[in-house]
Amino acid sequence: MNDGDAFWMVWNPNGHAPTYRHSSRHSATVEAERLARGNRGQTFFVLQALSKTVLVDIQTKQLTEVPF
Repeated sequence: MNDGDAFWMVWNPNGHAPTYRHSSRHSATVEAERLARGNRGQTFFVLQALSKTVLVDIQTKQLTEVPF
């Protein structure tokens, strides 16, 4: 994964699925701290994307010319 693809998210197991992609670990940590201040006793995890997977469409290439 290229550095340009890296991102971090903040996740609370008691909350909704994360949707915001932070461009740095620092940004995600600051957000986790902000959320923790407003939600005493709840845990906020900073998650980093380590890999990505994508399904590429099937490609068919004709290897010889059709004689007709």
